[in-house]
Amino acid sequence: MARGAGEKTPWLKTLPEQVQAVRAALAAAGGPATADTIARTLQRARTDKVAELLATLAAIGQAREVEPGTYSA
Repeated sequence: MARGAGEKTPWLKTLPEQVQAVRAALAAAGGPATADTIARTLQRARTDKVAELLATLAAIGQAREVEPGTYSA
């Protein structure tokens, strides 16, 4: 189901779902983004948790840290 402009993606409960949501939000950002930017697109997502997931995605090659705290898909 497509989301309308400004509509946030729900923050899911399981770790695999959260990783997928962060990865999708990073890809949808269309360019480098911070954890705060990504967290704002997800309902009830904590910025510190999003930052941890972004760092994890970068560590496993699913995202790229272009400068400290800023990631790209």
